[in-house]
Amino acid sequence: MQDLLRGRKTRKSRPAAKTRGKPTIKASKRLQPVADDHNWLRIALDEVLERDQPLWRRPAGNFRGSGSGDLCVWSLTFGALGHNVPHDAKRQRIFDTGKAIELGVVGAAKRAKVFVEGSDQLEGVHGDRMIVSHVDMVARRPETGKKYLIEIKSIKNTDYGAYGFDTLPKEHGPTAAGKSPLMKNYRRYVVQWNTYAWSPEVDLEEGCLLFEAKNNQDRKFFWLVRDRGLLDETLARHEAAAEYAFGDPPRLAPVPEGFDPVAGEGECRRCDHRYLCKRLPAGPVEYDAVRAEDAKLRG
Repeated sequence: MQDLLRGRKTRKSRPAAKTRGKPTIKASKRLQPVADDHNWLRIALDEVLERDQPLWRRPAGNFRGSGSGDLCVWSLTFGALGHNVPHDAKRQRIFDTGKAIELGVVGAAKRAKVFVEGSDQLEGVHGDRMIVSHVDMVARRPETGKKYLIEIKSIKNTDYGAYGFDTLPKEHGPTAAGKSPLMKNYRRYVVQWNTYAWSPEVDLEEGCLLFEAKNNQDRKFFWLVRDRGLLDETLARHEAAAEYAFGDPPRLAPVPEGFDPVAGEGECRRCDHRYLCKRLPAGPVEYDAVRAEDAKLRG
């Protein structure tokens, strides 16, 4: 007992029992490259995101409100006819992060008791379902009871060119949508918000585009007032596209003036449809001919 109190060992430690019939795995003191047989997790996680992405979807019979800011009539008809460019796993993870940010904002609005309704409850429609929109959120200001249309955008802190959270203009209060400084580099988002705000089912005069940075969760709020002139321009472009996309037979609209998919500049530079656009005639192209040309490229 005295020996124990003095901290002395009373018996020799026994050597560890040898493992019989089992291989011993020794950890290396140096970092080792990931061997092919250890890439299984990376492959499994990527494959589940990339699988089941169709090259062509069934033609929807309408235009998506989220794409209403597209300035190219040709591109609008591509989308309506069901053309799809699958995304790799990294891009899918970026999209999933954006969805998670939206859910976080909506969840906080519900807990703050300012949430009225969202994409599950509210659908905005223009022109006999020519444009169908799903809003992110309608919020009510507690002091006044006034409702506002809120669209949530996630964005990287830095990006190529003029895009990224760090390049956003200064936040502003209620401003006519067409006059917002966001129109310079983020026109599509402004037009999307404006299209939603004017739909009869939404019909809200004011709201905001809420940007949240994906890297550090900084936020900027841009308060907008709906703009009738901007809506008229948007509807005219979609009506022109509808004559081709929903005609008999359905066709791609002609490439609009000022757009050059071969050169790939301006709006064409970031367009998912460009790889196929530049291989098609510039005039109207029937749906079957578009599918046939795409099959040569993608199978």
